[in-house]
Amino acid sequence: FDLGSKAIQFKLARLQRKRHQEADGSHHNSLQLDMRIELDDDIRVSVNAGIVMVNIVHILVRGELTVLMRPLLHEQPVVGSVQVFFLDSPEVDFVFKVDKAGTVINAMLPTIRNLIKKTVTDSVDSAIVIPDRKFIQLKKGSETAANVDWYTLAHAWPIGILRLRVASARGLHGADISFRSRKGTSDPYCVLRVGRMSERTSKVYRTIDPEWPSDEWH
Repeated sequence: FDLGSKAIQFKLARLQRKRHQEADGSHHNSLQLDMRIELDDDIRVSVNAGIVMVNIVHILVRGELTVLMRPLLHEQPVVGSVQVFFLDSPEVDFVFKVDKAGTVINAMLPTIRNLIKKTVTDSVDSAIVIPDRKFIQLKKGSETAANVDWYTLAHAWPIGILRLRVASARGLHGADISFRSRKGTSDPYCVLRVGRMSERTSKVYRTIDPEWPSDEWH
């Protein structure tokens, strides 16, 4: 395999100083670096898809990466730990070719592509998309480090619960044609995403102006 020659590009960096409150009531000062990352390069990776060998020849990865450095210390290395994560799933796309083409294989290409993309996306999401993150402890073996609850830092508890209700939508695209009316209709639903977690509302049938039940909370 060949992972290409271009380096990952970092753009739109934003550095903020914050004060975090942990679940146990303690506070820590921190630095948060938000940056846009992008990798757009020709590569060569072969994947055995069972009935055919798939060769990925180009990849695109794009997303906003957060690097959280806390707590801030009055000694080297200045920060006690580093956490790296995406707030939302990064965009992942690629171009691939197959060794053997044919009517059956060509018909299966969209399915193969979606399967590979889902596998890659799920692997990234489960490793580094909130609530999952990469945690690296930098400061060890000092009096300052002994006073820090590293377990709480590495396994952050939620500071609250967010509940959402989708109320309504207007003027959606009518995907289904009705013989009784020139206007199309649909059976719309809404997908809510936070980090790698998602929830789907119920369907509202035969309308382009849906209203969801007032007691449907997520």
